[in-house]
Amino acid sequence: MSDALALIDAALFQLNTEGVAISLLSAVIFAIYFSVAERILKRYDTPTLLIYGFGFALLAWAIYRPLWTLPWTTTPPEIYALLVGVLIVATVIPFALTLAAVKLIPAARVGLTATIEPVVAAIAAFLVLGEQLAPPQIAGGAVVIVAILIAQSLRPTADSV
Repeated sequence: MSDALALIDAALFQLNTEGVAISLLSAVIFAIYFSVAERILKRYDTPTLLIYGFGFALLAWAIYRPLWTLPWTTTPPEIYALLVGVLIVATVIPFALTLAAVKLIPAARVGLTATIEPVVAAIAAFLVLGEQLAPPQIAGGAVVIVAILIAQSLRPTADSV
């Protein structure tokens, strides 16, 4: 076991009710996101959805954590530059591409294909940052890739998604 893993609480590797409930809720919300986006995109375009989506998210976070409570004056300027980079590269662009894909491809296929994101992130972390992947992580990534390949190889019919 590596030194980094020795510092992690072993209980974090155990299934627990709260974790399972949150993961199931996350899956439901993920499915709702794609199905609602598919319906709304029939009426509105991608930039409009991005503005409304991020606008409501900003409002929700502003209620949860009011803007005047944020550490504006103690945060170094270079952190703001990094935040803008994350906002654009890791948030706006992926959401815009996802919504554009939902407009062209059925939401179920886009949702399934989107599950490759953590696999790509894990591979990038391995290659760029030298992170170690445990056998269950590698197996999980392989399952995701195989599922995507199977789903994308199937020919859609008039009744399928």
